[in-house]
Amino acid sequence: MQDRSDQEPNVDVKKEAEHLDKFFERKKMQMMINEFFTVQRNFHAKMDNLMQVCRHVSGQLTEEQQSLLEKMLGPFGVLIANPFAEKPSGDLMQDLAHIMGVVNARNEHFSKTLPALMLSASSLYDFNELLATIRKDKKLADMFLEGLQSKSWLDVESHVAQPHQNLVRYELLLRAIEKVLKKETPDDMEPLLGHVADAIAFIMPELSFFNEHRVFLTQLNEVDALLLQLEGVEAYKVEAVRRFIAGARHSIARGTADILDVMQGLCVLLREVHHDAAVLYKQARSTYKAQAYYGVLGLTETFFGEDVVFAKQQRHPSEKLLTIIQDLERNHEQAEFIRGKEQAATNVKFNL
Repeated sequence: MQDRSDQEPNVDVKKEAEHLDKFFERKKMQMMINEFFTVQRNFHAKMDNLMQVCRHVSGQLTEEQQSLLEKMLGPFGVLIANPFAEKPSGDLMQDLAHIMGVVNARNEHFSKTLPALMLSASSLYDFNELLATIRKDKKLADMFLEGLQSKSWLDVESHVAQPHQNLVRYELLLRAIEKVLKKETPDDMEPLLGHVADAIAFIMPELSFFNEHRVFLTQLNEVDALLLQLEGVEAYKVEAVRRFIAGARHSIARGTADILDVMQGLCVLLREVHHDAAVLYKQARSTYKAQAYYGVLGLTETFFGEDVVFAKQQRHPSEKLLTIIQDLERNHEQAEFIRGKEQAATNVKFNL
């Protein structure tokens, strides 16, 4: 009769193999985390460099291009600061805990970084369109290349594309961490595994939903920038709108927003702010000097046309705000109508 030990693998050998497997998995994870910290440090440094170059070039652009560039750079400005440690500690559990502490819905800095990454990613096409226009001017193109210390225009486009790539890195790292944690003993890693699962759900929204509402996100950026230009409006009212906008960005980034509710709520808040701004603007225009200025302005428009440079005036922020409010209300009405038709069609199909 054959000895049973010849038929089954030695138990000690199996345990040793499992131990080695976990050891190499941890080693692999540590290397991946080390690379992640390096990549994040370089990424945020590149965003800082890109912002500086764009600011430098901005003075050479047309007024329209400057305005467009400012809108594009809004979310990039948030990405200058690196929310992660500059270097890993070398202790796997400590580094994992740090990453989980940052990639967290309750982390104030990351709650701003994530929407900024997504806004930057969603505006990639428009930013490249602007860069293509700028590139036609050799002087401006050379300024970009010199500022980024590069000889290839591909590097310029690469800088703009990096926020989207960084979003993918978050997911890849978290998936890898999740894979390793599942192989570890429950008492050692189980609590962290739950945090990883939550983080994956947090940072990976329905990007199709996010991109679908890119136009609305652009309007949110415009409103946010415009609010900072309003003078005399009570600060708490402006801050309430800006908090609402921040929350809207976050919910859209996570794919949990009801756009109709967000539009309606924003319009209500903006109407109140606009009322205060418009009253102050009307009072300013009623002064003697303002009356004289607008009188001269009217004469120049009459004799020279409204397109003459010195005849044109800058629209007051309250006037711009009113235009945005009207656009939002029209968009809300259209979206509500479309949703109603879709719901009706669904009901008919269900009844059939």
